[in-house]
Amino acid sequence: MASIKALEATIQRLEMQVAVEKEKSSNLQQYMNRASGETQDMIAKFRKFCTFILEKSIASGDITSSEISSLSLDELLEAAKTSYHKEGIKTQEIYNRFASKLEEKNQQLYANQLLISQLQTKLSRCTDYSNLDNPQQEPSSATAAVSMQTETAQTPTQQAVVPAPELNTVVENEVEDIVIQRESINDQVSTYQKKANKAAEKPARQYSNNLYGGHDLNKIEAGLTDLEWYIIEFVGTTGISEKPIILDNLMSKFGEIASNTKIRKALKSLSDKQVLIEYKVQTGFRWFNLDELSVDGEILFKGRFGKDAVESEMSKIRRAHDNIDHGYGIKDTAKLLSEKLGYSSVTIDRQANLIKLDETHSSIPDIIAVKDGKTFYFEYECANHHSNDFDDKCHKLSMITDSLYFICPNNEACAKLEKQIKHWIETEGGREKLLKANVTVSLTTTTALGRDVWVTVFNMESDEPKRTNELYETTETIEVTEDTNDNIKEENNG
Repeated sequence: MASIKALEATIQRLEMQVAVEKEKSSNLQQYMNRASGETQDMIAKFRKFCTFILEKSIASGDITSSEISSLSLDELLEAAKTSYHKEGIKTQEIYNRFASKLEEKNQQLYANQLLISQLQTKLSRCTDYSNLDNPQQEPSSATAAVSMQTETAQTPTQQAVVPAPELNTVVENEVEDIVIQRESINDQVSTYQKKANKAAEKPARQYSNNLYGGHDLNKIEAGLTDLEWYIIEFVGTTGISEKPIILDNLMSKFGEIASNTKIRKALKSLSDKQVLIEYKVQTGFRWFNLDELSVDGEILFKGRFGKDAVESEMSKIRRAHDNIDHGYGIKDTAKLLSEKLGYSSVTIDRQANLIKLDETHSSIPDIIAVKDGKTFYFEYECANHHSNDFDDKCHKLSMITDSLYFICPNNEACAKLEKQIKHWIETEGGREKLLKANVTVSLTTTTALGRDVWVTVFNMESDEPKRTNELYETTETIEVTEDTNDNIKEENNG
C-alpha cells in the first residue's frame, strides 16, 4: 500500500515537470518564431540597403535586379562593397577636380590682384613716365643723372652717385665738378692765405675740456696747420665724405705747393687727433675710406668759421639706410646702372621711391630706374634680413612689379639670399601660384652685374632656379686706400 502511494506521488511530480517543460517549449517556439521574423525582416532590409548601394551599378548595366535577388547574402555584401569602393573613387576624383579648379581660380585671383596693384603703381607714376619724353628733363651730359636723398646742395658732384673705381670712370671729371671756386691755383692759394692770416689775428678761443671727452681742444687748435684747417673747412662746408674725392680736391687746390704725400699726412694727422673720423666701406664694387668731422671737429669748425658744419653725406646715408655699407652699395649700384648698363632716370631717393600700396602699407625700393621705356625696381641686399621681414619685402615688391631684382655684394650673401627667396616662394603659396602671376625673381652679385649677368633666375617653371656658371666665381673688388688711390687714378686715366 505504501509503495503505491509513493508511485503515485512520483507520477504526479513527473506530470508537473512535463507541464513546465511544455510551457518552456511553447515559449521557446514563440521566441524562435519572433526571431525568425526579425531575421527575415533584417535580411530584407539588408538586401534593400545593398540594392540601394548598387543602384548606380544597376543604372549603368553592370548588374541587374534579378541577379541581385539571386545572390547570397555574402555575395550581395561583396557586390555592395565593390560598388561603394568604386563610387568612393569617383567621388574623390570629382572632389579632386573641383579642388584643382578652385586652386586655379585662387591662383588666377592672386595673379589678378597683383596685376591690379602693379597697374595702379604704373598709373600713379604716369607723370614720371611722360616726363621721360621731355628733352628738357634729361641730363645734359652723356651719363644719365642719378637722384639721391643724401647729396649736399653745395656742389654739382653731389648730385650724382660717386663712381666705382673698377668701372673705368675718370676721377678728374668728378674733381672738376667738386672744385668750389673757379679761380686759378695761385689765386686760390692766395685767397686762402689771406683767410688764414686774418683768422690768426683773432684772439685765441678757450674750450672747456670737460665738454669734449677730456680732449684739449685748445692744444689741438694750436697745433693745426693751414692745410689741416683747409681740410676741416672743406669737409665741414661740402659734407663730402669719400676720401678719394677729398684727396682729388685737395690735390687740385694745393697740388702745386703740397705733395700728395703731404696731403695724406695731413689727413692722417687729423684722424690721429680725432678731428676726423675714418671708416672703411666695402660695397662689393670697391673698398674705400670715408671721413667726417668728429664732435671735436665740428666744434673747431664752428669756432673758426662762425657757423655749423653741414651734415656729412656719410651721416645722411647712415640715417637713411641704418647701414653705411648698404647705403654706399646702393650708390655704387645706381652709378653702374646709369653709366654702364644704359638705365636712365635712376633714383635712390627714399622719398621719391616711396610707393603707397594702401592706406597702411607702402614699399620703398632701393633703386628705381628706366630702360627702353620700362621701369625697373632693384634691391641691394646684404642678406641680413630676418625671414619674415624679407618675405614682407618680397610680397610688397610683387604688388608693384612682376620682376624682382636683387643685387648682393658677394657670393656668400647671394647664396644666403637664394635660400630666403625659396622660403618666400613657399610662404607666398608656391611657385605655381607665382607662375600664374608671371612673377620672376632675379639674383646676382655686384661683379656679375658689371657684366650685365643675372646669375640666378627663379622663373617659377621648376622647383630649382636657372643658374649661370658665374655664381660661385671669386668676386674681385678693388680696395681704395691712401696707398692705392693714385694707382687707380692712373689706371682709369690710361
